[in-house]
Amino acid sequence: MFRSILVPVDAGEASDKALTFALGLASAQGAEVLIFHTPVRSTASRIGSHIPFSRDAAETQWDDALRAGRAILDVARDRADEYGVRAKTALGAGLPADAIVEFAERESVDLIVMGSNGNEGPMRGLVSSTTDAVIRRAPVPVVIVGPDAAWLDTAPLSVI
Repeated sequence: MFRSILVPVDAGEASDKALTFALGLASAQGAEVLIFHTPVRSTASRIGSHIPFSRDAAETQWDDALRAGRAILDVARDRADEYGVRAKTALGAGLPADAIVEFAERESVDLIVMGSNGNEGPMRGLVSSTTDAVIRRAPVPVVIVGPDAAWLDTAPLSVI
């Protein structure tokens, strides 16, 4: 039985399905959900090297990323409330995989549930680099939920 479940979230479809799974599992097992988001700091190379990248632009981008991250967490907390699940939210910092693993260790979670869009083409069966890094380094089991998961409403969550 799980007591605390970590769910890293972003604004993607796979993340939304992972949150749905985690909330159903938490509801069935009386667990608490820790909802976690790590904003990503842009660099000049991400924005485009042809665009001047000043310190002001970087701070504005970071402020926007923090605001968006808080909004993502607020929406996820509202979903937890709809399920009647106890939830805490937190913003991380740094590389997402590092932040997720460090948070899981610090909070002594029992399970990590995260979404992964995977890849397209010949790499389709593989998970994202962030998901892969978490799977390799996580101190607890990791459940990966893809965007095409269709079993969420029928999964026997009380016996997982």
